[in-house]
Amino acid sequence: FVLLYSHELRMYTQVMLLVTVYLSLYLRARRKMDRLSWLGFGLVALLAVYTHMLAALPLVGVGCHALYHRAERGALWRTVAVGVLLLVLYVPWLGTIVSEQEQVTGSLRPLWQETALNPVKPLTAVAFLLLGSPPSLRPWLSEVVSGQFVLVYVAFSWFMTLSLLLLSVLIGWKGRKTGRLAGMFLPVAVLAATMSPTLIYLVRPFFLPERTMAAAVPCLFLFLGWAGSQKGTPLPWLVGLLGVGMLGGSVGYLLSEPAKPPYRGVMEYVAAGYEVGDVIVHTSDGSYLPALRYGEWANHYLVAGDPDPRKPVPVYEAVGGALVEAEEIEVAERLWLVVALEHSLEWQKERVGVILAGYEVVEVEEMGGVQVYLLEKE
Repeated sequence: FVLLYSHELRMYTQVMLLVTVYLSLYLRARRKMDRLSWLGFGLVALLAVYTHMLAALPLVGVGCHALYHRAERGALWRTVAVGVLLLVLYVPWLGTIVSEQEQVTGSLRPLWQETALNPVKPLTAVAFLLLGSPPSLRPWLSEVVSGQFVLVYVAFSWFMTLSLLLLSVLIGWKGRKTGRLAGMFLPVAVLAATMSPTLIYLVRPFFLPERTMAAAVPCLFLFLGWAGSQKGTPLPWLVGLLGVGMLGGSVGYLLSEPAKPPYRGVMEYVAAGYEVGDVIVHTSDGSYLPALRYGEWANHYLVAGDPDPRKPVPVYEAVGGALVEAEEIEVAERLWLVVALEHSLEWQKERVGVILAGYEVVEVEEMGGVQVYLLEKE
């Protein structure tokens, strides 16, 4: 998981870093009870929640930890004070969060895909954090063998994850009076709080749990360390097997093709053949938004009408983009059509058909799943 998202310019790795730092500062502040540590804890936590709002969930675990140790009243009240201050400082963003629930504008809208609601997502999300998705070995294996490997990998991931969780609960419960759980309350509380949205997903699937659980990663590693140290139980063996699986998944990511399409390469290809007066059109904002940063062209558009819009129109306009209906594309001698089939697949294919109907295909190039057409007027 860490390796996969370290390859992207996304917020997930930053969330993992900031959560790790603010949890460390929280424990340091409790131990030293100095103002600098409490201030640092609050500041880094604020940076974390502004990086990704679900980075606030580990703070619920922090609150549970403070209540559990409520006999230490000084630390409890300082934790409450930091929480209240964070809430006040986060107020400017709350209006945006409310507006994001609208289907046509926000990232909190319910996922449009009918396949989004998956009752086993909570377990799948934990397995993904531990072992990642099946590594792509198709360059070296036949399609049949590769398909069988994926099935075995998924079965192994689920079995190991479920076994680890159930055994840990059983052993932890039996050893609660023997000190076996010493020091694990905070990591377990943070894990429970961070994984709780997977239950919300079953009611309102507006996010992908395996990504938004990035904040759980630091405590997940602490949990694995605890499980691996429980001598006289099967847990160290399970952790060892998980370690082998995690290593295999990491090697698979390093050897396989990048998880994201090579949009930079796509736009370099377009730029190499671009002529003044050419029109460039994208059917997906997955290619359009990065393309706006890779080059500046006068006639550069995104096809309007996506039934599952990822961003509101003002977002595209704010970064210099513009939308156009497929039927109203400006008449041009030459047209570049970039097709990245990431979502709204049937709709994109229909738009491509409409556009191709008025042009002759000069050349087609496929790069990492992205198709680039050079078209000329018939």
